[in-house]
Amino acid sequence: MLAMFFLPDISRMANLKSFGKETTIFLRKIFSETITRRMESGEKRYDLIDILIEIKKNSSDEEIEGFKFDGDDLMAQAASFFSGGFDSSTIPIAFTLYELALQL
Repeated sequence: MLAMFFLPDISRMANLKSFGKETTIFLRKIFSETITRRMESGEKRYDLIDILIEIKKNSSDEEIEGFKFDGDDLMAQAASFFSGGFDSSTIPIAFTLYELALQL
């Protein structure tokens, strides 16, 4: 994971991926359906998706340092939040359960 952040060129040459092909397809499908549904209905939940929709609406074809606010770039933001939140909670829970198992 560190190589992907600090050595992106080498990671691309080595074809390193954060998620597998099936997972990527699933996340793209869910994300695009959610964005489309929320934009059509105007529903507000005050979460990450709402923030990404607002950024997409306000940017309107604006590009900042090679980052366009559409498609895979927005999905990558959501995936990074998902993986960051997942890892930060599962690792302490796993170690806690391990320590509990040792004490029984």
